[in-house]
Amino acid sequence: MKNAELAYNSFVINTECFLLNGRYYFKLADFAAASDNAFEREMISVEDTAKGGILDAPFNEKFDGVSVKWNDDTKVIDVKRTSTDLMKIFNDIRANGGNPVTTKPSEAESDTNNTASNNTQNTADTNKKGTPVIAGFEDYHNDGQPPLTEAPKEGEVLANILIDESKGAYLGSDFKRANLDNYTIPYRKIGPIGECTWYARARFLETVGISTLYEQYWGNGVENWVNNVQTKNLSYIKATTDPYAIQPRSIGVYQGHALFVEWVDYDADGKPVTVYFTEANNGHDGRYRPEQDAKVKVLPFDDFIQRQPFIGYIMEK
Repeated sequence: MKNAELAYNSFVINTECFLLNGRYYFKLADFAAASDNAFEREMISVEDTAKGGILDAPFNEKFDGVSVKWNDDTKVIDVKRTSTDLMKIFNDIRANGGNPVTTKPSEAESDTNNTASNNTQNTADTNKKGTPVIAGFEDYHNDGQPPLTEAPKEGEVLANILIDESKGAYLGSDFKRANLDNYTIPYRKIGPIGECTWYARARFLETVGISTLYEQYWGNGVENWVNNVQTKNLSYIKATTDPYAIQPRSIGVYQGHALFVEWVDYDADGKPVTVYFTEANNGHDGRYRPEQDAKVKVLPFDDFIQRQPFIGYIMEK
């Protein structure tokens, strides 16, 4: 028997597995448990997002899970795929809160409805950076935080995530319900709390002052972020796949991970030498943990690029 981590939709549970003839075997029941854990996290995200009143849809419109049951009559294990309509749950929560949301249009209607949505967005109030101003984000849409004037210290926390550290990040000891009232605006409005994507986007908003919550590429499909930014040709952010084009106050995108670049040391020729960065949920269970998340880490540039499969950067234009 070996201790192991089993991930489902990037959410991890601790379990055991069998090591037999050089291969690892997991129980089907543990796959179901991992699926159930991921589903609980998705439901928390849907509820938090719907109650936040900012996004028009949850980050994922459906959840595909696994059901494992023992059939005592046939003496076999039934393994089935399950599917939950997260969009419907999201809309129901909005409707019950007095803020109904139209269900997602069918493909036949999508072109017309997308045009209407874009026209609405273009006529909305914008800040001086040209991005739409969302209620509750006004202060952060202006200037953000001033750029650093020197390299931060390793282990330092630059992000202002919780209002009162003593009140904690979660309600209760099970880490299932975020204490939303104790989060500052960037980190409260962007979800799902605890994920690497949550932190990178919120830190970008906190520092640069740009919220891209209107843009559909800010879901959890992190591998698509860079390509989608490039193809959309937006006026306020840009993306590059050149690893040497790294800049402070940018989002670093890897396969399955995102982080925030705080500072870069360059040599006399302008090549990056050392990278100072912060991140969340790198190697743990997807819950925000103040004791390890958002702390400045320092790596030589080559090690920084090679720590995971590199995709690109997203930065302000």
